Amino acid sequence: MNQHLVSRVLLRRLANTPKGKIGALDLGTRTARTDYAEKLGSIKDLVVTGADETEKLWGEVEKRLPHAFKLIEERKILDNKEFLDTIKDCVVLHFARSFALAELFNRDHPKYRKQVSDRVLAKIPASQAVHAMTGVWVPESSARPLAQQYIGDAFDAEVHNDGLLAKILVENYHRGRKLAEEKDLEFWYTDKEEFVIGDIPAVVYNKDTDQVGVLNGVAWNDADALVMTLGPHHAVALSKKAAYLDANSRTVEWINVMQVRGAYKEVYYRPGSGLDDLLIDALKQKS
Repeated sequence: MNQHLVSRVLLRRLANTPKGKIGALDLGTRTARTDYAEKLGSIKDLVVTGADETEKLWGEVEKRLPHAFKLIEERKILDNKEFLDTIKDCVVLHFARSFALAELFNRDHPKYRKQVSDRVLAKIPASQAVHAMTGVWVPESSARPLAQQYIGDAFDAEVHNDGLLAKILVENYHRGRKLAEEKDLEFWYTDKEEFVIGDIPAVVYNKDTDQVGVLNGVAWNDADALVMTLGPHHAVALSKKAAYLDANSRTVEWINVMQVRGAYKEVYYRPGSGLDDLLIDALKQKS
């Protein structure tokens, strides 16, 4: 199943026409292309077992986004708690279900797999473990690598069948939603300059370490800012006070830099904005 980690409703705000293409810049190769929202910001089979629950949660938020975006454009959303909560849900979902989650899960999986096999083999001989799992006796001297493989495979099957990743996603969402309830939202507007949207659009930033994103070790509780772009002319941030704010060029640049630094592989932009060329030039200067 192709599962979107960046909302298609959000991405379509970057298109010049309702069903138009969107610009996408690969940060690694520094190559730009245009494609449809359906083909961007997604991953195949991130969640298999438990996918129905996570897709339902995602779909329910996406259904409410068009009206929420309309209220943002009209500067009326702060007067409407229902759709203000929709934007909080959108931010939290993009934080909880992201390329960062997939990367961290894949990065840590081998470590947990080894820990499980080590714990088992600390309690029983490797030859006994192999016999229990295969019915075949193997000399202890050569049994450990086989035991580690069989125990690891059993762990992988359990993780898959138990829907562990789906549970982590849902738990992260509810945890993030509680944190978001304690915050207000400030909405940023720009007319001339435009925002980009990273493939991890809900970006956390720690001022002391100057680090951006979960992949760089910034947890929600450690963040000094959590900001998310909502289209070429709108962004939202968690704050202590609700507000509508007009972004100057410096603020637009800062938010775009956060999107690029917090991205996994790609950033998206409105075709014709010229942001692809600007970003490519900036990346070349830093290399």
